[in-house]
Order: sequence, then C-alpha cells, then structure tokens
Amino acid sequence: MKKVLLGMSGGVDSTVAAHLLQQQGYEVHGAFMQLWKDTENPDRDKRDIEKVQKAAQYLNIPLQILDLKDIFFEEVVQEFVRQYQRGYTPNPCVICNQKFKYDLMEKASVGNFDFFATGHYARIFNIDDEYQLWQAAHLNKDQSYVLYHLSQKKLSRILLPLGEYDKTEIREIAEKIGFDNTSLSDSQDICFISRDKSYRDLLLRFNAMGEPGDFVDPEGNILGQHLGIGHYTIGQRKHLGMAFGKKVFVSKIDPIKNQVTVSTGEQIFENKYLVANTYFNSKELPNLPIQVEVANRYQAKRVPAIIQPTVKESKSINKAKIENSKVILATDSEKMVEVHCLEPQRAITPGQAAVFYQKERCLGGGIIA
Repeated sequence: MKKVLLGMSGGVDSTVAAHLLQQQGYEVHGAFMQLWKDTENPDRDKRDIEKVQKAAQYLNIPLQILDLKDIFFEEVVQEFVRQYQRGYTPNPCVICNQKFKYDLMEKASVGNFDFFATGHYARIFNIDDEYQLWQAAHLNKDQSYVLYHLSQKKLSRILLPLGEYDKTEIREIAEKIGFDNTSLSDSQDICFISRDKSYRDLLLRFNAMGEPGDFVDPEGNILGQHLGIGHYTIGQRKHLGMAFGKKVFVSKIDPIKNQVTVSTGEQIFENKYLVANTYFNSKELPNLPIQVEVANRYQAKRVPAIIQPTVKESKSINKAKIENSKVILATDSEKMVEVHCLEPQRAITPGQAAVFYQKERCLGGGIIA
C-alpha cells in the first residue's frame, strides 16, 4: 500500500481529501502545521489542534503536529511586511504554498512517503510523460493560481483528490462520513491575520505603514499629503485620506520618494508589465513568445496576452530594495518576462502573482514587478 502525507487543517477540504485518499487505497498520514498568528491565543491554538486531531482520529489517520511558527514568521510574515514597505501588494498564500505546504511540511515530518497531498482544488495529469497542472474541474473553486510554481519532480509526487469536485459535493461527502459541516470551517484569506483585524493592523504593529508623504499626479505635481504608503494599493479609490474633487485611483507607489501617484480611471490601465521570478512547470521551457491567458490576481478573470522575453535586469526595477532584506524579484534577466496584454488591464499590481494558462492548463507564472 502506497503511503501519502496529507496536509491537514481540520477543515472540510482536508478532511474529505483524507477520506477520498483512503477510498482510493492509500495509507494516509496527516500533518498539521502550527503557524505564527498575529494574536497569541492558547485557547484558540488548543481548539485548532483538537479539531484536526478529532478528524484524524475519526478517520484512523496518524497525525503529526509540526511547530513551524518561528520559520513561518521569518519567511512569510516578515516578507509580507517588507513587501508593503517596498510599495508592493503581496499574496502571502503564494509564498506559503511554495515554501511551506509543498516543501517544509514534508521535510519537517517524520517518515518516508510515496506521495504528498493537500486539499487544494486543482488537477494533475500525466500526458505524454509530462506532468501537467490543470485548473479544477469547477472553475469557481479553482486554486491552481497558488500552485503555478510546482516543478515536474513535485508534480510527479502530488495528489490533489478534490480537483474533480465542487464545494457542494465536498460538503455532502463530509456529511455522509459523519462530520458536522458547521465544525469544518473554510480557510480564511490571510491565515495569520485574525478575522477581526486587517493587514493594516499588522503593518501598524511592526511600524511598517510608512511616514506621511506627497500625493502626486502623473506629471509629478503635488496634490496633498498621504498617510504612509502602507495604507495604499494599486487601484484603490476609497479611504485615501483626503478629497481630490474628482474620482481618482492609486496608480503608483514609490517608496524611495515616498510618493503615491493618483490618476483618473483611464490612466490606471496598462498594456504591458514585467513579471519576475518566473516559473514554468512544463517538462521543457516554452519557446517565447507564446500566447496565453493571464490571471493577474487570485480568481481574477483571465485575459489573453503574449509572454515575451525581456533583457531588462530586475535590479533596475527593484529600486525599493530595503537594506538587509530578502528581495522577491529575480536577480537575473532569465527569470523575467514581459506580459503584453491583448486588451488593456486595470490596476496591474506589483507583488501579486501573474499566472499563465493555455485553456485548462496552468503553465506557470511569477511575481508582477
């Protein structure tokens, strides 16, 4: 019997994933990651562990509790804060999946496993001796966006048992195997930020909102004072901190000059942008240029585009580098590409992932620079 290590949270998705893997004949072992959260709450932490233990015990699955709080804080939370200091709007789920769920979780666990599994909604196929990442069968729950970085080696060992199901079916399965759906919660957007708080609360805690500076128009004319660059993201219209007399949107954040540029709606559309730290998960690197559909935010509508090679070096883009901090952008031009949109796109946001698709297949992606 093949052994599989399953990342478990105690939620409905990972619980049903465990059941489905058992039905397919695997020997399932669970792993639960204890991660840093913005508010220490021993009672909540105890409840989280008891919830996942209850699921594992009911399904008769051995469970490992992995304390990864410190390294998660260093690799994900601090990087999240640093990105905002650079004027980016990061997606921590991309970083977490790349460094933790599909790397450190298995490395930190005890034992040897044939496969690794999670409760993500996506599919993996082996076609002509190539492992391919595909979107979930039901697009409204698709999570391939946060898995674009998976290599051929990793794709060959990963099982995604939920890829063919929709959420309603998963909840029905949970009920059939005897679990109360009300006790099996869904994941929240940013797991380390409390539901009653926002990312701004986290930035304030670490004194990372930035100092007040100038609002400027696209020509550089000073319009007023902003509250600190941590308050803003590209495309933002509300809660800017002052009235401009007309509808404007944040179109650029410059941490070096400590300026926030605001523009009219027509001025925040882009025809092309740079993507750094680009990964292609295919067996062979594609010959650029290629036509794809691009999702430039999680669950964003995919739009047609051409991926072109670029000779620009990322160090010329990353002017906002903070001393002694990790840099998310690539350091060599080989990992950068240009995305040329076939129709203008609104509020392209540095720090978000741009993920490339051809029909149902996810080819890879990178971080918007």
